[in-house]
Amino acid sequence: MKKLLIMVLAFGTLYATTLKETIKKCNSGDAIACTMAGYDYQAVPNMSMAKEFYEKACNLDEPNGCYKLGLIYLDIAVMDKAIKTFKKGCDNFAQDACNELGIIYDYKKQHNKAFNYYKLACGYNSAEGCNNLGYYYLIGKSVKKDSTKAAELFVKACAKNSGSACNNLGLMYANSEGLEKNFKKAANLFVKSCNLQFAKGCSNLGVAYVTGRGVSKNRDKAKEYFKKSCTIGLEEGCRNYERLTK
Repeated sequence: MKKLLIMVLAFGTLYATTLKETIKKCNSGDAIACTMAGYDYQAVPNMSMAKEFYEKACNLDEPNGCYKLGLIYLDIAVMDKAIKTFKKGCDNFAQDACNELGIIYDYKKQHNKAFNYYKLACGYNSAEGCNNLGYYYLIGKSVKKDSTKAAELFVKACAKNSGSACNNLGLMYANSEGLEKNFKKAANLFVKSCNLQFAKGCSNLGVAYVTGRGVSKNRDKAKEYFKKSCTIGLEEGCRNYERLTK
């Protein structure tokens, strides 16, 4: 026990020393160090100090600092400052900041702006940016409907581990939307989506096991995946799980 206590104290001292050095670098104008200090304070969590260092980073044009600062403003519903900091991050090639702007403008129903920011995010290799852009092509929002383009974008995003994109691509195979119907490929994509903790992917995999499309019918497996989707937070998964347990 004494040895463990010494190890914990030693780690705490090392962490404090490392943070102190990071702050010193930040105060000397190292923008990335400012972002790293923000990460460290956010992990504690000490959001007031995290915000202070993300602001320093963003003022030094460090894109990830701007992105993280934007998330803090978004969380406390200061939308004008969130948009401003996300834009600064996006202008400096922060892919997640571009995607967040797309989401914000999508919510505001300013779909042309959303499309343009999703396109930027995808161009900077954001998995969720590509997924969101793919959805716009799939339904023809602010762009001509193009299922082939949508599938290409979902493939790219799924390869980068977007659970939503894997699920969307699986649905395209299952529903024969722009792709030749292939339930086995659909089921495999739902597996990947579910493994990435995307609730709808788990639920759709449960449906596959109920119907026997792409997999052998298996009521127990269906219950397992409906339960998982419910645990992640999908109400539909909860209802389906309840139906199978009656």
